[in-house]
Amino acid sequence: SELAVVRQAATMQEFATKINAGTTNLHSLGIFKKVELVLDKIPGNPEDYNVNVEVTEKNWWDCGVGTNRDNETGENGLTASGNLLNIFGRAETLAATVTYGDSDSRGFNLDFVKPRIFPKANTEIKLFRKRQQLLNCSESERGLRAVVSDLTGQHRFGYEAAWKDTSPLHHNKNYPGPSRSLLDLCTPRLKSSVFYSWTRDRRDNPVMPTSGTLARISSEFAGLGGDVHFSKLSSTFSFLHAFSPFLSASVTVAGGAILTSKEQQPASLGALDFPSSTPGPAPVPLSDRFYLGGPESLRGFQRNAVGSNDEADFLGGNLYASVLGALNFYVPKLSADYNIRGQLFVNAGNIADSTTGGMKNLQNNVRCSVGVGLVVPTPIGRIEINLCRPISKVNEDKTSSTLQIGFGL
Repeated sequence: SELAVVRQAATMQEFATKINAGTTNLHSLGIFKKVELVLDKIPGNPEDYNVNVEVTEKNWWDCGVGTNRDNETGENGLTASGNLLNIFGRAETLAATVTYGDSDSRGFNLDFVKPRIFPKANTEIKLFRKRQQLLNCSESERGLRAVVSDLTGQHRFGYEAAWKDTSPLHHNKNYPGPSRSLLDLCTPRLKSSVFYSWTRDRRDNPVMPTSGTLARISSEFAGLGGDVHFSKLSSTFSFLHAFSPFLSASVTVAGGAILTSKEQQPASLGALDFPSSTPGPAPVPLSDRFYLGGPESLRGFQRNAVGSNDEADFLGGNLYASVLGALNFYVPKLSADYNIRGQLFVNAGNIADSTTGGMKNLQNNVRCSVGVGLVVPTPIGRIEINLCRPISKVNEDKTSSTLQIGFGL
């Protein structure tokens, strides 16, 4: 069936194109180390050809380390995985993965992937367990996720059921204890949601790009049962242009919004978008809200330490926007020997408690920082080492030290 496209060819030019498409289809199954399609003329019939397929299968197991971006949550992470390939003879894969995410999360996933369950779609069923330090609390999450995607992975549609249990940290000399707003969120919850994501990556390199574009849109609707109800939309767009082999520029714009029911709007906590012992659906869980601050979102600020806060607790928001402009340049010796690039950047953004009022909520108290740094490629992602200086902030925001190091894709 992977070579069915070859039968659609009507001319030799189409035949060559379909052969390449068939080879790509076989490679995308992930179980072949080598694929070769050889054409042989049929004696006595010069217009007919035999197509001989020669494949070399991969080992029945493999393992490795790398980086991963969760298309549904947007989180970058380090991964270590072990895979069993072609376990039932139809290109199925069973993978066990340990992750360490950029939000200080740790998790374990068990994935079963079945390609071509539909002619042009792959399926994935995932059992997951995750624990993360989020703000001044610890959240454990376990559940199931089922995903259907097209063959390129550009379109992904799925369902998730997850049990979330959040516990505040105990007070210590650096933390006086959880605020009332945080305590209101520290209750077990069941989230049942459907989601869709679309990604188009036309950059020349996923780790150290100098030209091209990246577009990513994610949406989620929670409320198909369970006690969490919200609609969420987020997007990221990047534009890169190379002026020469030694100089390139990029602009990245990101934003998102979460819409909730009226029962979930502020009740007794003033500007904070959290109810306190109110009837109706539970508020948006901490891990599903937006956050700003850190080397991957707003440089020069501490991770997730921008926006509304109650005492020592930063609580994220339901609306955010950010923009990053960077000029990447050649660094003598470092660029030639290690492909390390220098960068100058301007980073700005803001986050709001509520979507009521729209973009007006983001126009006041915009945070901004500038800086210079190095971008270092590694086999498992890129590391940024930046000297940052916030030039616009709010008193409650927590800025980072001058030197900030970040890791991501």
